[in-house]
Amino acid sequence: MARHIIARAEDIPPGGRKIVKIEGREVGVFNLGGTYCALNNVCPHQGARVCLGKVSGTTLPSGVHKFRYGMAGHILRCPWHG
Repeated sequence: MARHIIARAEDIPPGGRKIVKIEGREVGVFNLGGTYCALNNVCPHQGARVCLGKVSGTTLPSGVHKFRYGMAGHILRCPWHG
């Protein structure tokens, strides 16, 4: 696997992202609390630039009329489809 230097660690703060072009492909690099993840910037559904979407969380299993929120800052939502 090839390595590419795209930024200094402090250039992408926790919860931040940077979109770069590497070998002809756009890649979104996300800082998830100090862990860096890269994702191809193409939604497989209809080709949206998915890395421009909102980063949020999700609901977790919970009782009736109760909502538990989890995985905050770890769920990337397609800007076209949510």
